Amino acid sequence: MGNGKAGDYYYYIVHALEAKGYTANKDIKGAPYDFRKAPDNLNEFYRKLKKLVEDLYHANQNVPVVMIAHSMGNPVLLNFYNHKVTKEWKDTYIHAHVALAPPWAGSIKSVRGMVSGDSDGIFFLNGLEVRPMQRSWPGIAWMMPSPIHKLWNPEETLVVTPHRNYSVKDYNKLFHDMGYDLGFLLLNRTRQFDTDLSKLPELRALHVLYGANMPTPSQYVYPAGTFPDSDPQVKNGKGDGTVNKRSLEAFKKFEGSQSINLTHQAFDGVDHLSILSDDHVLKFITDLILNYEDSSGDNLSQDREKTEL
Repeated sequence: MGNGKAGDYYYYIVHALEAKGYTANKDIKGAPYDFRKAPDNLNEFYRKLKKLVEDLYHANQNVPVVMIAHSMGNPVLLNFYNHKVTKEWKDTYIHAHVALAPPWAGSIKSVRGMVSGDSDGIFFLNGLEVRPMQRSWPGIAWMMPSPIHKLWNPEETLVVTPHRNYSVKDYNKLFHDMGYDLGFLLLNRTRQFDTDLSKLPELRALHVLYGANMPTPSQYVYPAGTFPDSDPQVKNGKGDGTVNKRSLEAFKKFEGSQSINLTHQAFDGVDHLSILSDDHVLKFITDLILNYEDSSGDNLSQDREKTEL
C-alpha cells in the first residue's frame, strides 16, 4: 500500500475499513462532486450531500458521520459547513472531518493551468491542448492563491516574464497580458468563497493530514517568446508536490481554539495522491473511527457511518 495511483483513489481507504468490518455502500458511502465547479455551481450537490448525511444518521441509530475529504473536496466542504448547514445540524450529524491534502488557500499549480495549461504529467498531452478546457473551469480559478488569505505576500512573484512579473495582486494584468480578460471575470466570481477560511467551520473535530517536503511549484518562469503559449520553467518550494505548504497548513492559525478539536500531521515524502494510500494515514483513519466506536458504546459495532468526498 505505499504508492497510490490515480485509478485507485479511495480504494485503499475503503479496503482498510472493510478489513475492520465495514461494508462499502452500507456504512461506507461516497459523495463525488464536479471538481470543475466552484461552490456557486454546487447547490444541487450540497442539497444531496445534506440529505445523504441525514439518511445515514437516521438509518444507523442516530450515529454521527465521520467525513473524509481529499484535496479540493476540503474547501468544497468548508463552504458547505459555513453556509449550507447550521451549527446545530453539524453538532447532530457530524462527528469529525478528516482533511487529506487540503488546498485550503489554493495552489500555485492552478495558475499554470490558467496561463499555459497543465497536463499534470500525462505524457501524451501538452499544456496547450488542455488549456482551453482548464480555463473554462471555475474550480481552477477558485484554486488560484488569493490575497484575501494573506498567505501570499502581495509582492511575491508567482509568474515571471521578460517584460513583467505577476503576484496575487496582478491577476487582472496577468489575464489581460495573456489575452484572456474573461478569465479575470471568472476569477472574480470565485473570490467570494475565499472568506470561508476566515472562520472556523464549527465542527466537533477537524483532523488535517498532508504530505511534506516534496518539491512543489512556487513560481513559473517564462523565457523570452514563451509566454503564455509554452510550458514554463518551474521553481519549486515546499509542499506535497501539488499544494503549497502554507495552504496545507492554513488551519494552524486556529490552534488553541476551545471550540474545536483541531489536529494536524505532516508525513514526510508523501505526495498529494499517495496520502490516500499511506499506511500511517490509513491507520489514523481506522483508529479514529474505531476509537470513536469504543467511546460511544458497543452498539455502534453494527451502526457505523462514514462519508468520502
